[in-house]
Amino acid sequence: MKALMLWLMIACLLVSMSLAGGCSLDEMISVDVPPNTRTHFRERLQTDVPPTLSLRDARILRSEGDRRIEASIKAQLADHAASNDALDAELADGAFIESLLGSAINTGIDTALPGLATVPGGAILTALLAGLGMWLAPRPGEGKRQAQQTKAAEDKGYDMGRDEVLGLLRNQT
Repeated sequence: MKALMLWLMIACLLVSMSLAGGCSLDEMISVDVPPNTRTHFRERLQTDVPPTLSLRDARILRSEGDRRIEASIKAQLADHAASNDALDAELADGAFIESLLGSAINTGIDTALPGLATVPGGAILTALLAGLGMWLAPRPGEGKRQAQQTKAAEDKGYDMGRDEVLGLLRNQT
C-alpha cells in the first residue's frame, strides 16, 4: 500500500511538473497598475491599460511606454531645433537689413554734415540727431491706425446719435 501511494505521488508530481513546464512564472503573477499610470498611458500614449496585468505584460508595458515617451521627446526636440533654425535665419536676415540701414544712415549724416566725426562728442550728436529724426518720422502703418481710430470714433458717434434719436422718438409716442 505504501509503495502504491509512493508511486501515485511520484506520478502526480511528474504530471504536475510536465504541465507546469509549459507555464512561465511571470505569466502567473499579476500586478496591479496604479490609476495614475493608467491615466498617463491613456492620455499621453493613447493606450488603454487594464487595472491588472501579468508580470510579463507589465514589464513589456513599462519598456514600451519608455520607448514611446523617448520617441515623443526626440520628435519634440527635432521640431524645436527646426523652429530655432528658422528663427535664426530670420534673425540673420534682420541683422543684415539693420546693418545696411545703419550704414545708409551714417553715410547720409556724414554727407549732410561732413566733419561731424571730428567734432568732440560728434558720435553723441549723431545719435541724438538720428533719434530726433526717428522720433519725428511717422511709424510704419501709422496712417492706417489713425484711419481705423477715426472710423471707430465716427461709428461710435453715429451709434450714439441714432440711439438718442430713437429714444426721443419712443418718448414722443
